[in-house]
Amino acid sequence: MQLELEMTQLLERGAIDEYAQHLAPDYARTTQRGRLETRAQALAAWRAAPSSRRVTPTQLWVRVYGDAAVLTGLLVSPDGGPAIRITKTFVRLNGRWALAALHGTIADTSTGPPH
Repeated sequence: MQLELEMTQLLERGAIDEYAQHLAPDYARTTQRGRLETRAQALAAWRAAPSSRRVTPTQLWVRVYGDAAVLTGLLVSPDGGPAIRITKTFVRLNGRWALAALHGTIADTSTGPPH
């Protein structure tokens, strides 16, 4: 969870190069519109986006399976934008956790986490 919070802050500050250090070499992102992006495409999109967009990660739930972990949560925007439900897959590479995949979709906030 700490890594997720740190990575959120890096995106908010526009520290994309620093954020990239936490991505697996074969990272993939599925956007809210269902588009699959490579690591390079996702980084280019973040570089082009305004860095002032703030989100608050909530309802974080992490399950660890050896050298892999799945994080689910909700990203809430204080400016009233739509909440985004996220699923992230992290893998341990050379002793460090790296984000391997991200899927985000506009959330149905009528339901909470399953625990």
